[in-house]
Amino acid sequence: TMRELNERYISITVVPEKKGILLKHSEYEIKLKGSEKPVRRRYKDFVTLHAYLAEKYPYRALPALPPKQLIVDSIEQRRRGLLAWLTFVAQHPALRHSAILSIFLKDTTTDYRYRMCVAYEKQIDEFARLRENVTLPAIDVDTVIEARARLRCAHSAVARLMKLMDHDTVRTEKQAHDRGEIDRILSNELCGVFGERYFEDISVGLRGATMEGERYVQAQHRAVIERLHLLLDALYAHSDLCDRVEKGVLTEYQKALLKTETGGCDVQLERRAAYAFCCIRSETELIQRELDSLGSILLSYAHEEQQHHQKMAKIWHQLIVTESGKLI
Repeated sequence: TMRELNERYISITVVPEKKGILLKHSEYEIKLKGSEKPVRRRYKDFVTLHAYLAEKYPYRALPALPPKQLIVDSIEQRRRGLLAWLTFVAQHPALRHSAILSIFLKDTTTDYRYRMCVAYEKQIDEFARLRENVTLPAIDVDTVIEARARLRCAHSAVARLMKLMDHDTVRTEKQAHDRGEIDRILSNELCGVFGERYFEDISVGLRGATMEGERYVQAQHRAVIERLHLLLDALYAHSDLCDRVEKGVLTEYQKALLKTETGGCDVQLERRAAYAFCCIRSETELIQRELDSLGSILLSYAHEEQQHHQKMAKIWHQLIVTESGKLI
C-alpha cells in the first residue's frame, strides 16, 4: 500500500530553540520505529557521529551531512537532510551494527557523548577486524570504473528529477499562498462594497483549496522529495567512495608494485586494497538496490498527484455549483 511505501523507520522533529551562553541552538528529537522513548541530539552530535563512522568504516559509502546554516529558513531543510542521512546510515548493512550508532540512536542518558567516545575508542576499523583466513576477490579496476560511470549517470538524472518535482511543489505553495490572498481581498477589502456575506461561498472554496495545496506540498515532501534526497545522497556517497579509494589505497598499491621488481608488494597493503575493492563492490550493489526504489517513489508521486487533483476538482465543482445557483 502507499502507506507502507511511505512509512518511516526514523523520524526527526525540531525542538524549539534554546538559548546558549552566546548563541541559540536547535535540538533534534529522534525516534526509531517501535521505540518507546525518543532521544535529543544537536547538530554537532551528528558531526561527531559522522567523523567516528568515517574513520571506523573508511571503505563504505557514507553520505555527507547537510551543511550547518544559521538562517532561520534553513532549519526545516536541514531537518530533512539529517533525516535522509540518518535513515541511510541506520539501514546500511555494515554501519547499522556499530555500537557508536546504537548509542547515538538509543542512549537517553545525559552522558551519551562520553559513551559514544568510549565506543569509538574501543572499536577498531573494519579492515583491521578482518580475519587472516578470509579470502578476498582479485582487484578489478575496470568493474569499479564501469560502476562509477553508470551510477554517476543515474545521479545526474535523479538530481534533475528531484529539481523538477521540487519546483512543482514550490509552484503549488505559491498557488496556495495566492488563493489565500484572494480570499483576504474578497473577505476584507471588498466586503464594504458588496456586503460581508456576498463572497462567503467563494471564500470557503478558496480556503479549502488553500488547505489542500498545503497538504499536498507536505505529502509530496514526505513521499517523494525526502526519498529522492536520500537516493541522491547515496549515489553521491558512492562516487565519493570510488574517488577516495582511487586516490588513496589504490594509488599506494600501484606505487608499491612499481617499486618492486618481482611485481609483489606488502601483503597487508595488497589485502587492504583488495578489501577496499570488495567494499566498493558491495556498496555498488547496495546503491543499486536503493536506486531500484525509484519505481516506488514515482508511484508515490503519481498517487499524491491523483489524490490532489481529485480533491481540488471536488472543491472547485462544489464552488461552481453553489455560485451558479445564485445566478439562476
